[in-house]
Amino acid sequence: MASVVTELDQFDASVIVPDDGDTSGAASVAAAGVGFQPLANRTKHLQARNIGSAGGNLQLDLNAVLENTGSRFSFNFGLAPPNFTWGNSNTTDAGGIYFMVPPMFGVQITNVVARYHGDGFAAGAHGAVPATLPTVALQRLDTDDGGNGNVSTVGTFTDPSATVGAYETLHDIDLSGLTALAGDDFVYVVRVTGEAGANAIDSRGVLYRVYLTLAPV
Repeated sequence: MASVVTELDQFDASVIVPDDGDTSGAASVAAAGVGFQPLANRTKHLQARNIGSAGGNLQLDLNAVLENTGSRFSFNFGLAPPNFTWGNSNTTDAGGIYFMVPPMFGVQITNVVARYHGDGFAAGAHGAVPATLPTVALQRLDTDDGGNGNVSTVGTFTDPSATVGAYETLHDIDLSGLTALAGDDFVYVVRVTGEAGANAIDSRGVLYRVYLTLAPV
């Protein structure tokens, strides 16, 4: 015969609950700050680990390529570090390679960094710094403008290398000072252009990494 529970907090004596080894009581939970907590506390616990709180900045690497204008950059294997890179294979013009920024909420983009080496292939030195140096730009597509697809440039920064020596070492092209708010009304894209013009050489420059710094708002 089935046991009948007569009270909300009581079970019939024939009901056996296996011991799971948990000896935590209300006092130990309160002292250690672990175990089950009221919903309000759990909500705060999760919120404190969300980038949208005062938890500090995060970095986000960009890998998805949206477009490679004129095939100015070629995907390469084996160049270290790291093992997967983009080489500035064609310097007919600066061209551009576009990296898609995934949708985000509750954050703002504060800087965009392209890690670049002017002779990552170790194929030979430039005679001088290229007339057109690589640049990094953050662009925004308005997805809530009635279908016009308005694109604006939030910011752009040119490779600061003043000498061949500086250009032909691993360095950062750092577009900083941004306050680009993420949301469902905008799509952000990072564009990196390569070297071109006088003193530019095919298959010398290597783009190693593109990443964003995200700050809570």
